[in-house]
Amino acid sequence: MNVQDYKLTKKVFENLKIVVYTGSSISTGQEVIVKCLANSFPSKKEIAQVKREKEIADLFDHPNLVKIIDLVEEDNNLYIVMPAQNLFPVKDLLSQGPLSLENTLKVILTCTVGLQQMHEKHVIHKDINPSNILVDNSQNIVQIADFSISSLVTYEKQSTTNLRELEGTLEYMSPEQTGRMNRTLDYRSDFYSLGITFFELLTGKRPFEAVDQMELIHSHIALQPPPASKLRKDIPPVLDDILAKLLAKCAEDRYQSAYGIKADLERCLDEIQNGGITQFPIAKKDEVGLFSIPEKLYGRDQQRSKLLSLYNSAAAGQAPIMMVVGSGGTGKSALINEVYKPITESKGFFISGKFNQFDANIPYSALTHALTSLIQILINEDDAIQKQWKSNILDAVKGDGGVLTELIPNLVDLIGPQPIPDKLGIQEQKNRFNLLFLSFINIFAAAAHPLVLFLDDLQWADLGSLELLQKIFGDPTLGHIFLIGAYRDNEVDSTHPLIKSLDELTQKGRQVSDLMLLPLSTPEVTQLIQDTFLCTSELALPLADLVEQKT
Repeated sequence: MNVQDYKLTKKVFENLKIVVYTGSSISTGQEVIVKCLANSFPSKKEIAQVKREKEIADLFDHPNLVKIIDLVEEDNNLYIVMPAQNLFPVKDLLSQGPLSLENTLKVILTCTVGLQQMHEKHVIHKDINPSNILVDNSQNIVQIADFSISSLVTYEKQSTTNLRELEGTLEYMSPEQTGRMNRTLDYRSDFYSLGITFFELLTGKRPFEAVDQMELIHSHIALQPPPASKLRKDIPPVLDDILAKLLAKCAEDRYQSAYGIKADLERCLDEIQNGGITQFPIAKKDEVGLFSIPEKLYGRDQQRSKLLSLYNSAAAGQAPIMMVVGSGGTGKSALINEVYKPITESKGFFISGKFNQFDANIPYSALTHALTSLIQILINEDDAIQKQWKSNILDAVKGDGGVLTELIPNLVDLIGPQPIPDKLGIQEQKNRFNLLFLSFINIFAAAAHPLVLFLDDLQWADLGSLELLQKIFGDPTLGHIFLIGAYRDNEVDSTHPLIKSLDELTQKGRQVSDLMLLPLSTPEVTQLIQDTFLCTSELALPLADLVEQKT
């Protein structure tokens, strides 16, 4: 068929997302590859991704990055046109087994050069894998393809989202890209994906194999990959070292620039062409690619241990409460978000809400936000999982679901329209609501999936929310739930409703732990600056002193 100036001659690839054709330009005769969306009626998101791919590609003119020569809109679809170069995904070579050491080094080295070009333009690819690395038969031509989910940003905050909404290829995804690490995504995420690809080209296998998607996410976040040399005997130890650095869980522990990776790979390739790869210290030419303050906790080891200990108590069936106390900016939220990782490991839920001093007249505002996000996760699940949650919720509310849909409007999308609640007296309404809410929470707080509820800025909580929390956590039958609250101690005193509520829970026998966060000490600030600039403590100390004075 013809698409404006292009004649499409043969379909060469098709999956659920895209269709790829060979063809030629009618006016010039130039041979081309044409890619379009498989969906005849693409969504706005799919259209935006195609347009973004063209915009990103237009930033580059480099032999190691696929060039897009035209974008055609016709018949409700978009067609990306690329020059035909007799290239194919390096993934196709893996069907014949692992590549030779020399060819693997050539492919990964050239791919690294392409990434260097992208990162210099502040583009994060976000989907480096063997399907998106194109090679010719000799592996002398290597190009990175598919910029459809690439980001033209220096940093990108990843939120915990449903698995079906994750962008990228899960098998090659960095821990921070999964949204379960409480870490910002930056260019170093591509280095992790490059490491998985490198490992697979060398061994024929990925370092983490799992059928279950959550198990795969857990592997990326928590498990160490095996040395590639255990799967292939001729792999020298220095390649294990390079892979281990690429596959570090924290971005701060990976290579900090494509230049550093390139220098080590060039040495390996030179040595293998001249007798054999020797052992040498890696990353000696690595440089900080962009200014980036490390996203790890400083000076909070004891507090973090206490937090994780209480989470383990919740997973074991208890219902601990912890109040994190400190003035604004001391890192309360950063500390609390450290439970993301163990929650992912135990397949639990983490939901959060924040009280606002201007919403004090809106009852349950933070709880509504937290539960709305939880229901949205369930709405995005597969039909079978949705059906099970719907059944569990309807069993728990016993015909009074309308009471909860008034508080959580998107609950209707999961359990359907509910009858209007019967009118009762004020106290009866309150009692009914409290009982329903407790039953509702109990559904999610279970051994198979513990529930963590984080409520921030409790100093501005409304009285209704404080009373409801008392009812919930005063119930001795409740388990597998962990309430984490945060408030500014300089805005409450002994007469504040929050303190009174916590005192009442203590009187009922509920253990309430306090965690006081103080400003960082000079050695901790010095260490942060050392890690940021990769310098000695002597060089960092004067700046650390200045930072302490200013902040």
